[in-house]
Amino acid sequence: SSEWYAEDGRGGSMHGRECESTSPQLAGCFNHSCEPNTHVSCSETHEVSFVTARDVGAGEELVISYAALDLGYEERQRIFQYKYAFECQCPRCQREAAGTVSE
Repeated sequence: SSEWYAEDGRGGSMHGRECESTSPQLAGCFNHSCEPNTHVSCSETHEVSFVTARDVGAGEELVISYAALDLGYEERQRIFQYKYAFECQCPRCQREAAGTVSE
């Protein structure tokens, strides 16, 4: 599945497909992490799905990424500041800010 990111608040596109306009509102129900346990995908019929990327424990919060995961630390932080007015302090960003990147 591919990840979806709303650029204008009216839905996103993946593989040239427009996602339903309710996607930003649904995605807004999830908090952010650069190490998400949930991914957003859009089907060929424009249906949006939220799918866990790994086993999630009982009571564990479902989180998605608000930016593409292949972006570097500084680019992600610019997106978060500009679009969402926050500085990400997730474990990945803390490691990258400290220069201790591990994959």
